[in-house]
Amino acid sequence: MKKRFQRYAFLVLMAAGIMPAATGQAWTDVGDIVFPMGGNVYPVYGDSVLDMLLVGATDERVYVPGDTLYPAGISRWDGSTWSTFPDTLQACNGVCQGIFSFSRRPGSLLVSGGFNWQDTNGLYQAYFAEWIYAEQRWQGIGCYEPVSNGIQFIVPSAVNDTLFFTGYWGSICGLPESNIFMYDGSGFHPFPLGADIPLTSADYIGFVFRYQGLWYVTGLFQDQQGTTRGMMRYNGAAWEPVAGFETYAPIKDVLIHNDTLYLCGYFYEGPGVPGNMVVAYDGQTWNNLGGGITFDDQGSTLGVTHDMLFWRDKLYVCGQFYRAGGAPVEHIAQWDGHRWCGSGADFAPDNAIWSMTVWRDTLYVAGGFSSVNGQPASRVAQFMGSVFEEVCSPAVGLAELGRPGALHAVALGDGRWSVVLPAANTYQVTDMRGAVVQRGRALGTGATVVDLGGLAPGMYALAVVPVHGPLQVAKLFR
Repeated sequence: MKKRFQRYAFLVLMAAGIMPAATGQAWTDVGDIVFPMGGNVYPVYGDSVLDMLLVGATDERVYVPGDTLYPAGISRWDGSTWSTFPDTLQACNGVCQGIFSFSRRPGSLLVSGGFNWQDTNGLYQAYFAEWIYAEQRWQGIGCYEPVSNGIQFIVPSAVNDTLFFTGYWGSICGLPESNIFMYDGSGFHPFPLGADIPLTSADYIGFVFRYQGLWYVTGLFQDQQGTTRGMMRYNGAAWEPVAGFETYAPIKDVLIHNDTLYLCGYFYEGPGVPGNMVVAYDGQTWNNLGGGITFDDQGSTLGVTHDMLFWRDKLYVCGQFYRAGGAPVEHIAQWDGHRWCGSGADFAPDNAIWSMTVWRDTLYVAGGFSSVNGQPASRVAQFMGSVFEEVCSPAVGLAELGRPGALHAVALGDGRWSVVLPAANTYQVTDMRGAVVQRGRALGTGATVVDLGGLAPGMYALAVVPVHGPLQVAKLFR
């Protein structure tokens, strides 16, 4: 939440509203590739080590200008040419098994999916593979693992160079059955805190991560009292629900940026859920990010968000939806800290965008579309525009400055202000350069005294995000 306050000193006088941008938006295809099956491309991954864009699809063959490729599920783009990995990952027999994710730990590119394959030693492997760059071949991960089980997902982000393998109940390398396993490059290990969660064969674990020194897990599983949860954390003694996000809610992606935790998925604001399809958390307070993402204006619960990333200090979210902060967007939206914006693109057919990546400082998306804005773009598209602001929502909290609904601030003299803040919420004060110069917390229901006496003369912006409701801002002077 910290970064989103830093530009408000510049923005306090801006008018807000849904407005078109003067810059033309540009999406284009990527090297004229055609995925012929008419399905979806799920993961797209910009690998900075190989310096290639990796795309996972179920097509046995793909078409590029003048050639047909047989990628066995993974195609590679080096900026000018599409190619395949020189070692075949799976036998497709007309249709390849799905690729779920790409991930990295030091020295290794790993892939997960629904595939079974035979390595160079003639051993059959299931669901996971590691690319050995020096030998230009795939190998199994950790051990000979031919048995299909419920563990099929690699959490994309490592914790201290350790990756987490998760999913439904299963076993890896002969370890006791669980929903979580750790991989440190030398082998698999049990997750030591996993036994404290009463996991069963019906439960699912998605993400495992650390935030502000605590372990968190997401999925669909029961706590010690038998209540189904979407997320829990370990408080040092036991697993507990996270206050404010306490219900059954499938979480599709997790992102930590500038000490703020972002979640997206299939959830809607209500009891136990602090926002719509995307929320932020600073360790104490939830932020619904200007109302978040909705499928439509009628409150339909058909929408879902699949993926998030930060690019050029702005949050991008993709999925199946048509509104962001009330603004009309199609399947991808950008949050800049005070408003939602969309690129104005028309993805056809009207399918979800499943994933995004940034490679060579360019945004790429993948999904079920075959054209963007009427131009061919088979499942993968590249954003060529300079800005992402074809249509934007009202700036959250900024339009209300000086109008009913703004924070009420009264000057007390000597740089001291009496400000009525929502109870038990944190606030930040920024200067005209956008730097945070003061933080505090409203402890009661009455006015809070904000003292700027030690600061240089000038205008400042105070902003607070209530547990429920939009951002609120006030102008202060020293």
